[in-house]
Amino acid sequence: MSKNTETKPPGDPGPVIPENVLEVPSQRLYYLSLGLLCQAIKVFDFFQYLFLGEASSSTSYTRKWILVDSLYCSVLAGLRIPRLRYTKSVVVLQIVSLCLVDAFLFGSLTINLGIGGSWKVSPGSGLPGTFAVFRVP
Repeated sequence: MSKNTETKPPGDPGPVIPENVLEVPSQRLYYLSLGLLCQAIKVFDFFQYLFLGEASSSTSYTRKWILVDSLYCSVLAGLRIPRLRYTKSVVVLQIVSLCLVDAFLFGSLTINLGIGGSWKVSPGSGLPGTFAVFRVP
């Protein structure tokens, strides 16, 4: 008996990494673990940006994480791992939403709450370990 009971539709290409090299559940585990590691590093960068960063470094953090998140979603689509396969429109939506999250986190995008200005989180006034939430007129 085979462990894998999933049936493939005819003409459907399997995963890029063959199952005899690495089983499908292991592929999912490794790839999702890589994604979790990336998000943990992003949280570390966010706190580094808040407490130690300069206002000029926000665009470099934003660019870096937009690139990493876009590559992660694109490679996931290319690997064709079962149960992690998404249509192109869903992949684009994932990339756009992660790019928006990155822009909000690292200050490249501000939120207008409609109460007289935008709100932005940025590093403090040059003192290490300080940050400020302020209104942008």
